[in-house]
Amino acid sequence: MKKFLTMVVLTLLTFVAISDTNFRVMSYNTLNFDGSDRISYFETVFAGAQPDILITQEISSEAAADSILAALNSVIGGFSRANFVYDGDLNNMLFYKTSLASLVSQDVIDTSPRDISEYVLNIDGNQVRFYSCHLKSSEGTENEQERLDAVTALRNHLNDLPAGTEFVVVGDMNFYADSEPGYQKFIADEADNDGRSEDVCTQVGSWHNNVSFASVHTQASRYEQFGGGASGGLDDKFDFIFAKYGMNDGSGIEYSTGSFTSYGNDGNHYNQSVNDGSNSAVSDSVADALYYASDHLPVYADFSSVGTTQTYLIISEYVEGSSYNKAIEIYNGTGADVDLSAYSLEKDVNGDEGWEYTYNFSGTLSSGDVFVLANSQADSTILAIADDTDNGVINFNGDDEIRLLKYGSEIDRIGIPGDIDFGKDVTYVRKSTVTDPQSGPQDPRSNGEWDSYPQDTFSYLGFHNAINPTLTIIAPNGSEEWERGNSYNITWTSSDFSGNVKIELYKQSSGTYTELVSSTANDSLWEWNIPADQTIASDYKIKISDAGDGTPFDESDDFFSVTGSQTYSDLLISEYIEGSSNNKYLEIYNGTEGDI
Repeated sequence: MKKFLTMVVLTLLTFVAISDTNFRVMSYNTLNFDGSDRISYFETVFAGAQPDILITQEISSEAAADSILAALNSVIGGFSRANFVYDGDLNNMLFYKTSLASLVSQDVIDTSPRDISEYVLNIDGNQVRFYSCHLKSSEGTENEQERLDAVTALRNHLNDLPAGTEFVVVGDMNFYADSEPGYQKFIADEADNDGRSEDVCTQVGSWHNNVSFASVHTQASRYEQFGGGASGGLDDKFDFIFAKYGMNDGSGIEYSTGSFTSYGNDGNHYNQSVNDGSNSAVSDSVADALYYASDHLPVYADFSSVGTTQTYLIISEYVEGSSYNKAIEIYNGTGADVDLSAYSLEKDVNGDEGWEYTYNFSGTLSSGDVFVLANSQADSTILAIADDTDNGVINFNGDDEIRLLKYGSEIDRIGIPGDIDFGKDVTYVRKSTVTDPQSGPQDPRSNGEWDSYPQDTFSYLGFHNAINPTLTIIAPNGSEEWERGNSYNITWTSSDFSGNVKIELYKQSSGTYTELVSSTANDSLWEWNIPADQTIASDYKIKISDAGDGTPFDESDDFFSVTGSQTYSDLLISEYIEGSSNNKYLEIYNGTEGDI
């Protein structure tokens, strides 16, 4: 390979997601599930709880993980899972909707008696770390110390992550009271608070065998002992969801306050089985399923990826000029200043996939500004624009792949492996309509994302023109009251986007999206004829997105209501009086929409 320094120009380009994406995170100890039985009960639980991300403990094998995945796809659909990592018979697993998230990486933290699993997901461009814990069980000083040791290892790990890293920690923690040292380690205000957490459940105290916390207990779901699980009814809160302390800061991932739920616990089954008599929280079939599926109740909480800019680094210009006329440009189109310390650039010599050289960005890049990195021996025209120089990564001649990483994870690449001259003696400029990075091998000659220019074309350095498509909902955008049986106009605006849109109805209580129209013209108006039997509720939002790939999108800023009078399919008995003597009567009510 010739020792010429090639200039690669990358752009920090922002794709703007205008609205919130709501999702539900559920944690479930599945009682050493081996995949051979109980699957129908799990299906019923999943159908009722509607998780978007499910994190489990006590999965005994990869076959069991596949069974849970099949159950999720049977009753909800669209799920994938993490890789199975064996850690004995009490293994963790993560399942996620592929329409919501992509799995960036996974790892384990070595703790006793079981490892803590780390899963890194990308949700709307926000990188979020999820941790599944199954801490030491039982009371006693030694067991409390072992729980503390595991939490300390986790907090040290979190403290070492870059400031601002978003995380959620779930699992079977086996805490008996908030005074336990392990619980306090999670929430403590310490010198390093990057790893500090907060309990998203506000009912905090001495949970064990305390009726005051009956509504949040998660074990045992059954009074009787069977199937190897705990018994005695609901009297312990062992299952938790922690979030990064101060998560609700108006950006990235936000927790929906008050959404923590011990699923199936109506607060009226203290020291009883969850299906004993009636259950006001779930149907009889769900209560029975919870009883037979596991000795734990699942817990869930709702989150959102808020309407914030998604910072995408994309390679926007590649210049392989003569001699040492090479450089890198970064553009900030986020609408806010950006800390570049999260980003790095790597070079793969001769396409061997070795990624031998790294450049770490630093400093702050102002909104709308660019940062140019050049070889120190480049032409004075380039050096006059450059903000820094580098002679390691920027030493290639057209057959070396270049990739961009954020927090060590690849987000974009130019080039293909195999010692192929994909970018020799040429300048490539990313088309202004390209808003998403492309990880993995990318051939700029054929993938349709690049314009090519002759060797030693430097006139595009120092700026980047990007087109960022957006959608913005006008109505309903919060607080409207729309009566069922009538027609209303859903309206929106758009910019730099002309494709068809999909319109969906979101209902918070169920966490579900219902498709109103799969594809309609992006003409700023669609008439919705609200069905006469639409459920009356005040927790609806509208989501509008690109009918093709889902981005751009927007969602109502706040909830609107569907109103109307309750109608019935037939007559019903509306009043019964059994008075003294002959003072007795029945009242019948016609709640249908017609005379009878």
